[in-house]
Amino acid sequence: MTTTVTVDDPRDLVAHLPYRLGFHPADSVVLAGLCRSPSGRDLVGLVVRCDLADLGHPAAGPALAATLGGHLLADGAYDVFAVVYLATSRRGVSRDERVRHARRALVDAMPWAASLRGPWFVGHEAFGHLDPCRCCAAGGRPLRDLETSVASAAFVADGRAAVRCREDLAVVRTQDTAARAAAARAGAQERRRVAAARAVGAAFRPPPAESAELCRLRQEHCDLWDSSLGEVPAHATLGRLLVALEDTRVRDAVLAATLAGGDVVARDLLPVDAVDLVLTVAPPPERDTIVAADRLACAVVAHAPDGAAAPALGLLSYLCWWDAAGARADVLAGQALQEQPGHRLAVLVREALDAAVPPPWYPQRHEH
Repeated sequence: MTTTVTVDDPRDLVAHLPYRLGFHPADSVVLAGLCRSPSGRDLVGLVVRCDLADLGHPAAGPALAATLGGHLLADGAYDVFAVVYLATSRRGVSRDERVRHARRALVDAMPWAASLRGPWFVGHEAFGHLDPCRCCAAGGRPLRDLETSVASAAFVADGRAAVRCREDLAVVRTQDTAARAAAARAGAQERRRVAAARAVGAAFRPPPAESAELCRLRQEHCDLWDSSLGEVPAHATLGRLLVALEDTRVRDAVLAATLAGGDVVARDLLPVDAVDLVLTVAPPPERDTIVAADRLACAVVAHAPDGAAAPALGLLSYLCWWDAAGARADVLAGQALQEQPGHRLAVLVREALDAAVPPPWYPQRHEH
C-alpha cells in the first residue's frame, strides 16, 4: 500500500519513516533514497534500516555501507536522507563512537549523496539535525512536532500505524482458549474432508491429477475465503480456512486474487497458469484488497494451533513483501519458518529480502 505524502519540510520526512517501516526504530540508522521521476518530481524511494552496531562497526561497517549504497543507487536515488535513532540526547548521539564510525562509512561509500553530510537524529526526547544548525534548538526539536506533522496526519488518515518496535509486527495468538478450541475442532473436521477427497482420486489406476471431489472442495475453500473478507468470521470458519491454505493450489489462488485486486475471485485463479499471469502482470497493491486479506489471514493465525500457522503466515509475509513492507514481511516469514522450517513461501520471501529484490510492480513508481 502506498500513501502519497507531500514533503515540504525535513520534519515531514523524519515523521514519514516509521510509517514506511511499520515500526519505530531503535538503535538504528535509517536511510531514505531520494529519487526523481521523469517529470522532475521528487520521490521518497527505497527506505532501509540497519542496526547502529553493524553500520558503526569499524571493520564491518564500510562494507555494509557500500552494500546499502548499491541498493539505493539501483533504486534510482540521487541523494540519501539519513536518520540516527538512539534513545539519548543530541549530545549523546553525536558523541557515540558507533555513530561516528557509521557517518564516516556512509560518506565514504556514497560520496554522491550530499545530504549524508547533514544527518538527522531521533532521541529519547528530541529530534533534529545531528550537527549544530540554525533551524534547531541546541537540544533539538520536541518529539511532539513529529506527531503533528503533515506526514503523520496523512498516514493516520489513511488508517496506517507504526507499532512500538519491530518485534510487535508479529502476529500473536488470541488468549481466548475457547475460540481456539472451536477453530481447532473445525479444522480437524475439514482436514478429514480433504483427506477423503484426495482418497477418491487415489482409488483410480492410474490416479487422475485431481479428483472431481478435490476440485469441488478447492472451489468451496476459495469461496469460503472470498465470502469471509471484510467480515468477522466464526471461529470454526477460521479453522477451516487454515486447512484451506494448507493446499498450495488454494493458497496460491487466494494470493493471486489478492494481488490482482478489483472484482477478481480466488476460484477463478485455481488454474496454475492464471496465477502465473497475475504475477507476470504485476499490478501495484490495492489498499482495500490488501487490508481485507491481511486482516483475515491475521485472524486465521491468531486462532491456529501452536506450530500450525505457517500456511497463513507465509501468505501474510508474501503480501507484505508485495506491499513493500519489508520489515513486517521479514518478521512474519521468520514466524512461519519457526512453525514450519523450510516453508517454501516464507523461504522465497526471505531470499527476496536478503537480496533486496523489490516486488515487480515497484519500479513502475519511478515512471510517473
